[in-house]
Amino acid sequence: MKKNKTSLTRTDLIQYMSSIEGQISRRELARAFDIKGEERVFLKSLLKEMVEEGAILKSGKSYALPETHEIATLKILEEQKDCYIAAFHEQESENSSEIVILKDKFLRLKKDLSQDDLVIARIFRDSPKKYYAQVIRTVSSMNRIIVGVFFGDSVRGGDVEPTHKGERQVFKVPASKTHNAQDGDIVRIEVLSEAHTPMASIIEVIGSIKKSKALSLISIHTYNIPVEFQEKSIQIANKAKIPSLSGRTDLRNIPLVTIDDEDARDFDDAVWAEPDSDPSNPNGWRILVAIADVSHYVLPGTPLDQDAYQRGNSVYFPDQVVPMLPEALSNELCSLKPNEDRGCLAVHLKIDGRGSLKHYEFVHGLMKSYARLTYNQVQAIHNGTTDASPEIIKIVTNLFGAYKTLEKEREHREPLDLNLPERKVLIDEKSIVQSIVERVRLESHKLIEEFMILANVAAAKCLEQKKHLCMYRVHEHPTEEKIESLREFLKGGPLSLAKGQVFQPKHFNQLIDRAKETSYERSIHTLVLRTQAQAIYDLQNIGHFGLNLRTYCHFTSPIRRYADLLVHRALVDVHRFSTSKLFNYSEKQFKNIAEHISLTERQAAAAERDTVDRYISSYLYNRIGEVFKAQISGVTQFALFVSFEGTGADAILPLRLLQDDYYTFDEGSRSVIGRSTRKSYTIGDTVEVILEQSNPFTGQMMVSIARQSNTPSKHFQSAQKKPGLKAGRSQQKKRRR
Repeated sequence: MKKNKTSLTRTDLIQYMSSIEGQISRRELARAFDIKGEERVFLKSLLKEMVEEGAILKSGKSYALPETHEIATLKILEEQKDCYIAAFHEQESENSSEIVILKDKFLRLKKDLSQDDLVIARIFRDSPKKYYAQVIRTVSSMNRIIVGVFFGDSVRGGDVEPTHKGERQVFKVPASKTHNAQDGDIVRIEVLSEAHTPMASIIEVIGSIKKSKALSLISIHTYNIPVEFQEKSIQIANKAKIPSLSGRTDLRNIPLVTIDDEDARDFDDAVWAEPDSDPSNPNGWRILVAIADVSHYVLPGTPLDQDAYQRGNSVYFPDQVVPMLPEALSNELCSLKPNEDRGCLAVHLKIDGRGSLKHYEFVHGLMKSYARLTYNQVQAIHNGTTDASPEIIKIVTNLFGAYKTLEKEREHREPLDLNLPERKVLIDEKSIVQSIVERVRLESHKLIEEFMILANVAAAKCLEQKKHLCMYRVHEHPTEEKIESLREFLKGGPLSLAKGQVFQPKHFNQLIDRAKETSYERSIHTLVLRTQAQAIYDLQNIGHFGLNLRTYCHFTSPIRRYADLLVHRALVDVHRFSTSKLFNYSEKQFKNIAEHISLTERQAAAAERDTVDRYISSYLYNRIGEVFKAQISGVTQFALFVSFEGTGADAILPLRLLQDDYYTFDEGSRSVIGRSTRKSYTIGDTVEVILEQSNPFTGQMMVSIARQSNTPSKHFQSAQKKPGLKAGRSQQKKRRR
């Protein structure tokens, strides 16, 4: 646990002191953090400050945490690689603070935690909106509900294998409590006992693992994602009609186009651009972004609104979409289909030759999409590699002209420029994986992204100027602890983070740029991402660090995000576009909504990620025993985490499988080091691994080192380029350890 005087923080001391019982002396703390010589003076000074602040207590020559730290019941919201995210139980709507339970420091249990678990914990404040917690004990597991797969029959009973990665044990189900489940059924169980022989009762049969869409069905029920709409919601959606032109601006003569993926089913945004003819704005552009007028159909307080709020957002799986709105709206009346009249909320935007937003005007409109284009089509037209009508070529040429101008503003603004590969799972009609590919990011994708950001900024600025409640999209500055942790990891290598400055996205970009075309490029992107806070929704505007914007909200996707629908209602309200009262929220209500949709967003992301993991695991199931080339993406005191090249599959490598030595964890360098050989494994190292286990139900994969050697990066050797090794095949189909 080596720390020097420039990196030891109050949080480090509190975390360590909370992991021990009773008091500890300054000498023992120095030994724990390997502090020697002059660094002891810094430790003494830091302890004195913390005593004066009341963060710790001093008795004689010993120190301890005060007994006044709050003891509270927490609910586990989600599991991350090295921690759990929790919230105060039954107070989630009143407290937006993030509570972090670090696995290697504050978790003193014999089993992992799962989503919705309740724990009794001691709370430690880290910042006004962030806490750490030390778990004292779990609340009784009685009535704990788990999703799993049943193996057995209703006559003899059987076993349920949980589908959550954090659940290690298999539950026995007696014949009397099978709920008529059949072998291979996905079930929901109530835990009866976890002592000696874990026992459970099946309370619901969800479906069969043998059917298509089974893997996404697991996530849907694990994260309690609503699938069915109220009957009244369906009726409202089916009776809805396209609005008339009365009271709206006619935009049907403007050749707006939608640009989406080939497999997209809903088109909620359309764009158009042309050079600005105003002589006072040389090299400027006029842009129009039109968004489906969802607020016209989804009125506050209706069953349709209740269902949309409960979902918070649409959820996208490889095998299906769980929409926020019924298909009669999401795929029909709110989908901007070519040559069909559609209501819209649109914004006219004017940018100057540097790409800066000079003017915006929102209108309640009626539009007619000129064409439904795809990203690949638009890119091919721009590249001149496909035929298209003169009208379409002109539209695309103007769109790219405006985009190139917006790029200038982006380069000046210098937002965080992360580029992490995104996996796309391609399946057939039976939900069998055909291939796993990396999503290609084209200029046409960036074009739409910049147009949407511009429209979002205009919406936020408009509501801020009108002093109207706005559902801001905010992204906090990274904490000093996380920045210092990254700096400590990079220390001694060719890459570094400067000290003594206010950190901006450009400083991370400089680090990313220096790592380009090296073997550790992807690892640097991952490390920078882990340093960032999580973007959330809030009625208090604190800016968006990642985009480097002072004011930002989500306006452009009301079909699939409730936050955007709220922004639409606010814009309709301030412009008095409707006689209906669409906005009547108190600040407290808005705050509660912000917390709710931030949570549903995290749950949707976790459900999507887990489902992709399950599909990848099923894809590689028949390749157990093979050798794969991988890169170490994470290191803890218990395991290494690796990411396969090609598929992007993530797997765990327990340290017990490193059999050539006894390895210990070094927190400062985020590496494990062999006690005898001094061989090390750290983030960014390229290794060859054997796939030992692959569980399609949980999505978890376990690997071992193919041979007890690796190509260590020595803290990211600057000259090391990406190696080109080929994966071989193991001599054994499945190795036993």
